[in-house]
Amino acid sequence: MLYKLIKNFSLKGNNFNYKITFLIFKFFTTIYSSLTCFIENIFFKQNPSNKNFKQKGIFKQKLKSNINEILLHSDEYHLNEYMIVHKLKKSELEQLINLVFNKKMRNKITKITGFKYSLDYFRIYENKHIKVSDYKNPTKRVPHFDKAFSRNMLKIFIPLNIEINSGPLKVLHKSVKARPKRYETNIKECSYLLGNGEFLYGMTPNICWHHEGNPLKGKTAKQIMIQLNPSKHWCFREDLHVRQTSPENKFPSFYSLFFRTTKII
Repeated sequence: MLYKLIKNFSLKGNNFNYKITFLIFKFFTTIYSSLTCFIENIFFKQNPSNKNFKQKGIFKQKLKSNINEILLHSDEYHLNEYMIVHKLKKSELEQLINLVFNKKMRNKITKITGFKYSLDYFRIYENKHIKVSDYKNPTKRVPHFDKAFSRNMLKIFIPLNIEINSGPLKVLHKSVKARPKRYETNIKECSYLLGNGEFLYGMTPNICWHHEGNPLKGKTAKQIMIQLNPSKHWCFREDLHVRQTSPENKFPSFYSLFFRTTKII
């Protein structure tokens, strides 16, 4: 049923059917995100969230070491004309997870957000410049919320080569009500995710309006994205390495109950 609903949501040929499907989808995902948030707060919340994180919905941490060296031997997969996915072998992926999510970083994240997490999706991707003449292409980057997720779901981003002219991910702070549809690089109430492998950003995409920009011609925006969902302990899905080129899993708080995980030590 969920698969059919999502499939219909993506089919925009019939405008009336699309609007009806969109309203159903929005209604269902609003209930899902609120209900899973409520349940997670009861069973998984370790401590109150950090005040600054509560207000902004985003945080930034310095990594112990730059992780670009681990990615030197990744395999390229051209997902479409404007995006490249960089795949890691299982051993490389697990090495990266243990390096990034060492005990100190795990404790910091739990102190900030109040949760321990399961890493349920991983992707290294590189956005390329989209020509102005092709900007109505379905692959264009639009501002949005991640609807089919818990309000507690956290996304970790590690920019690998991103400066302000690379079209960095722009995250509007949670407390801001306005939702700009144009991409601009001078908004004070936003965080722009910049870096060369030395910074980690965590944000709540279900409640923070966010938008990826268009890199200037000759530039790209390469970053790691990891989807984290509240859990009893820090762990990652055992099939994480085989899903790097697959679409991001929706409704993960429900589906994660059926997958095997490995504890992060």
